[in-house]
Amino acid sequence: MLSKYNIFIGVWVCICLIMFGVVIYRDYKSKANNVAVTFETRIDTMKVDVLYDRGWIQLNDTLILRAEAKVVSNPDNFNNWHNGLIYSVSPYVGIIGHMPLPYTLWKEANNDTLYVEKDNFKLKFLLPKSLK
Repeated sequence: MLSKYNIFIGVWVCICLIMFGVVIYRDYKSKANNVAVTFETRIDTMKVDVLYDRGWIQLNDTLILRAEAKVVSNPDNFNNWHNGLIYSVSPYVGIIGHMPLPYTLWKEANNDTLYVEKDNFKLKFLLPKSLK
């Protein structure tokens, strides 16, 4: 015979699993209509102030950018990656996902270069090859 304690624990576990499933489903549904930035995509100048999630940066309601775009031009030697973390890899090759927020981003259509401006530093990032 089950005790009241065991029934309570069973009901509590079921409620937690249902809530977890609802959260996962809502996250999936919110990202189902997203479109990844590609070679053909044009991005007008926009301020990015949202942290990336699971390797993606949400630029607006439907447009997402892969966070592993690597820096290809850093003429002013920007070195404040990821809010001041110091990386042991030397020389460190920055990725757009490690840019401290906020920053300004834009991209021309039919181009694989992302232009970023952060605190008067101008950087260029290359779209990952699989999305060109």
